[in-house]
Amino acid sequence: MASLSEISIRRPVFAWMLMTAIIVFGAISYERLGISNLPDVDFPVVRVGLTLNGAAPAVIESQVLDPVEDAIMEIDGVRSVTSTAQQSSGSISVEFDLNRNIDDAMQDIQNHINQIQNVLPINMFPAMIRKSNPEDQPILWLALTSDDPNTRLMDLMIFAKDFANDWFSTVPGVGEVVQGGYVTPALRIWADLDKLTQLNMTSSDLVQAIQ
Repeated sequence: MASLSEISIRRPVFAWMLMTAIIVFGAISYERLGISNLPDVDFPVVRVGLTLNGAAPAVIESQVLDPVEDAIMEIDGVRSVTSTAQQSSGSISVEFDLNRNIDDAMQDIQNHINQIQNVLPINMFPAMIRKSNPEDQPILWLALTSDDPNTRLMDLMIFAKDFANDWFSTVPGVGEVVQGGYVTPALRIWADLDKLTQLNMTSSDLVQAIQ
């Protein structure tokens, strides 16, 4: 059976017609090739949610986020790790290489967090580990500023919580409004152990009296 090269040599006109047909059909197919502006891509990104009730952002960062970040950095295939500390909670976003299996990555994160349970706060809630879908992220971030130099940051946070949040929630097409940078006011109390002993009170009695 003659090969394609032998046929092309014996019949050059046929070879040229075949090559021309491939070019023409290729150009037509290229023009009609479908392109998606928003393709559904499964990015290897995992988010870890950590909760410690009553803890300030500084405590979340030093006692929760830092140990967990150090443990996650030991996992193979990690490209970047970013974290955010808030009042009573924190989140860590872990991006892996594109060839990394996302399910295996989630299991590795869970295993490494379990290994450092002894250095984490005892009253911390179990870590919430889930895949991160870019489609779930906010599509628009707005920042509040003031031209008045006497405006405090707390005033802007209260304004965003009490007024701006309701305004944007009523806009047609808005599914959810998420506030970033807002810190719930908190009061930290250091008890005088000597006075508690004199009054025959425990820390639980003090907490109950404050409540």
